[in-house]
Amino acid sequence: MGDSAGDASIGVEQADFGFAANVQPLVNAACNCHQSAPILMAPFSLKPGEAYANLVGVPSLDVPTMLRVKPGALNESYVWLKVNGTQLQVGGKGEIMPPTVPLNADERRIFERWIASGAKP
Repeated sequence: MGDSAGDASIGVEQADFGFAANVQPLVNAACNCHQSAPILMAPFSLKPGEAYANLVGVPSLDVPTMLRVKPGALNESYVWLKVNGTQLQVGGKGEIMPPTVPLNADERRIFERWIASGAKP
């Protein structure tokens, strides 16, 4: 887990990891502020049908030189840093996401596998 060169070591079995099947269910359960209605309590939506387009290839609001998710590059993906609480190391701000109940190791591995294997839809 680390630089993009090490990301390939996640394994071939992760090649089929996709957002809709593997990540969106976790987002639905953990990222309430990004899905609140009628008024969104976060700066961008992670609602089904909107989440993928709002994450992959989109500049981060906190560090605009970084993408929220850069396929295949964990440490160049701001979302990965936020779920690990390491965003301050790259000039980011705020707290770990989600802030009230941070993701456990298994849940973080879902994000890790998805990003490292190319952040497929």
